[in-house]
Amino acid sequence: MRESFNETLGQIQTAISNSSNTKDIAIFKDLQLYLIKKLCYFEKMAGFYERGIGIFQSLAELNIFLPENMQRVHDKNVRLAKYQEFYEHYELPKTGELITHTGWPDR
Repeated sequence: MRESFNETLGQIQTAISNSSNTKDIAIFKDLQLYLIKKLCYFEKMAGFYERGIGIFQSLAELNIFLPENMQRVHDKNVRLAKYQEFYEHYELPKTGELITHTGWPDR
């Protein structure tokens, strides 16, 4: 099932990249969020509650708390590699944790 969601999200991302109509892009982005919400729900129902939470945590970190030095990096793979380093560093608090969240370290 995860593969189906991933494939569909990829197709929507391709449609966003190929579109110049801002109204269509907004609709595609709404559809992406809806599918992600459904994926998280299915993860929870399948017993993978923490995975569903982690998906939303990751989206918040990547889209809201991206460090300033990473905002100039447009290569998705570089951003994801740096994010993976941050996420796997267990001492650093993440979005939604009780400890005061300060975001990614600016390095």
